[in-house]
Amino acid sequence: EGGQGAVVDQGLMAQIPEAYRDQFEQALFLFKMGLPFNLDAWDGYPAGRERLYAAFAEAGVQPIVLAGDSHAFWVNDLKDANGARRAVEFGTSAVSSPSIGDAIGGFPLGAALMQANDEVRFCDQSAKGFILLTLTEGRAEAALMQVSTIFAKPFEVTALKRVGVNRADGTITGV
Repeated sequence: EGGQGAVVDQGLMAQIPEAYRDQFEQALFLFKMGLPFNLDAWDGYPAGRERLYAAFAEAGVQPIVLAGDSHAFWVNDLKDANGARRAVEFGTSAVSSPSIGDAIGGFPLGAALMQANDEVRFCDQSAKGFILLTLTEGRAEAALMQVSTIFAKPFEVTALKRVGVNRADGTITGV
């Protein structure tokens, strides 16, 4: 269902801080009705997205899409309306900007998004950092690098996740 039928059980909903629970319930209601979750992102432009995917298919390519405005780490299979993968997306967090993960504390939003949407292969809504992307002729490798703190020095930089995409068949590894 590409996430449009996302369901968060009441146990997970109870973990969301009360100040944000109404907003999440409203978003879930819209989601269940098949309305886009985020009108200014991929899901807010379904016709334009399908045209882009059709252009990828016509060209015979499966590109890597780089994204970053969500302030979260993502690894996504981007699939067309028929379920065919058309691209792989690497989304990077921000180093210091706030994210929804900051607002809702310990709620496992990344895990809930992965569970609700088969296109989301990895998601971390709280970690801060950047992506180191290495491209070779046969493979793309992304190291999702997180900083230990944004509030003090010194800080450490470690790999939160390492993923790769094989050019020949588009296989994603490391997720």
